[in-house]
Amino acid sequence: MRRLMALLISFVVGGVVLMAYAAVLSDYDANILAEQRCQSKHFELTQYLAGIAPANLSQHFPYEFYLNSSNWCSADGIRATLAVLDSFRPDSLSENRELLFNALTIHLEKRWEKKFSNYQPDTLISLAHWVARFYDYQEAVDVNDAQVFRIVSRYWFVKLSNALSRFSEDDTSIKYSFKFRYIVAICQSKGFSPPISNSMLEKTLIYFMDQNYGYLFHRFWNSTDWKFKAFSGLGLLTIFYGFVCIFKVHFSKNRATI
Repeated sequence: MRRLMALLISFVVGGVVLMAYAAVLSDYDANILAEQRCQSKHFELTQYLAGIAPANLSQHFPYEFYLNSSNWCSADGIRATLAVLDSFRPDSLSENRELLFNALTIHLEKRWEKKFSNYQPDTLISLAHWVARFYDYQEAVDVNDAQVFRIVSRYWFVKLSNALSRFSEDDTSIKYSFKFRYIVAICQSKGFSPPISNSMLEKTLIYFMDQNYGYLFHRFWNSTDWKFKAFSGLGLLTIFYGFVCIFKVHFSKNRATI
């Protein structure tokens, strides 16, 4: 009997410690930056192309000037760029899109290299918002232009997902950060789940922090045998009985002092 009581007490104390540990680890900083608007810094690509031969465009495209502008920040800006390129090289539609792919992936990545060197949640949130918009744009444009948004968004979501995985391996505590899980949720919503491994304890802690008690109960009820259920139920009854006893003692003392 004493051994059983010791096990029940250990079970109860373990549950309390687990919930307390989850509360300590939780980062409730929910101050998410609003999606940033594109800056008004237009680059006149048409004027620049006037001095370039169409056959030499790939070698002389002004990547630096283009990425310094706001032309690539929005869907309208990207479509306007494609319209200019297609007008300049009407017989090279696929090459025009490949040129824009390179600008928004390889060349842009060189400029954003520091964003992935260490964990900067606010910077990654801004990036996730921008990539998510690109992903959604592919449903609102024609087939030729949709390819640009689809490939660019896929490129950056894969890059972002892998970065999140690397950051979580370097510092496991960020897994419990609200902002980190917010970025992960954006990636998951678009079908790009970061390859982040969580132990059973880490998963349980995250469910506690998310107050996902329904899922925890579902797992408990469907993934444990009757012995564990009975043991857990006995533990809850012990807790309830303890509270009743404390309440009775406290109530009796109060009445005795009146």
